[in-house]
Amino acid sequence: MLSDFFFEPPKKRKFLKKIKYSILKKVFLIKWFLICNIKYYIRIFFIRNTQNNNIFILLLSKNRAEKFKRLLNSINILSKKKNRIKILVLLDEDEKMKKEYISISEHFKNKGLSIEIFFKNFYPYSLGMNFLAKKIKKEGLFCIFSDDLIITMNGWDDYIDYISSKLPKKKAFSIWTRSDAHTEKYYTLVEHPIVNSLWFKALGYIYEEKFSFIPDLQICELGRISGNFIITKKIIYKHLRATEYPEEKDETYLNLQKFRKTENYNWFAEWKKNVNKRIEDAKKIKNLNYY
Repeated sequence: MLSDFFFEPPKKRKFLKKIKYSILKKVFLIKWFLICNIKYYIRIFFIRNTQNNNIFILLLSKNRAEKFKRLLNSINILSKKKNRIKILVLLDEDEKMKKEYISISEHFKNKGLSIEIFFKNFYPYSLGMNFLAKKIKKEGLFCIFSDDLIITMNGWDDYIDYISSKLPKKKAFSIWTRSDAHTEKYYTLVEHPIVNSLWFKALGYIYEEKFSFIPDLQICELGRISGNFIITKKIIYKHLRATEYPEEKDETYLNLQKFRKTENYNWFAEWKKNVNKRIEDAKKIKNLNYY
């Protein structure tokens, strides 16, 4: 697949492949810019549903209690209908800031947020996210957040209701959200996509566990193959990535950077081997009819 080549780590490319890459990259971006916008405008103008979704925020966090507090504060202030939002948080069993997380959660529960914390070692990342998804028994939207994220759009929950209403109610789908960063890749890869509960029902997972280190790429790739996705036009959140905001660097970030330099982070070879699996899973998404 072209996307396999597009996301090939630069260090793997030889000189001629770099030239080929630069050409294909432009083709790839133009192609998906057109596809995403055509899908978006057709659905915006011709599909009219009304939806008031349950919204489930799935969050894995580690030693970042203050960032957790910052995220909850943005959700509390900028959500229009807090009573339909539930936040599920997974922490390691040996979390050093356990008391702080619990205290912060109780504070925001008193402000009307529904928060449930689980303690379970979540390596790899995908295992933890699937663990949280299995805790959800109702239909709704699964928002996959990170603890270095903050909501910036007032009424963000109503906005994703509006976007989701432009997709068939009984189909599995993903929503490709916008942040303040990564504008070039916006039509090919987003950092915090949203999926509906039928997506999880179709696959039995949020993330394939063998590709734990590229979670968002998985969802976007399955969206590309199945066609069951829609972009958003408005920026919903700000991602305070430590690579762009040096003051955000912390122990969790430094440990993650160390891990990414190890052999265990070499995901690309396995990704290329599993093209057929992604095609099969995309068919499950596309063919699910839920009544």
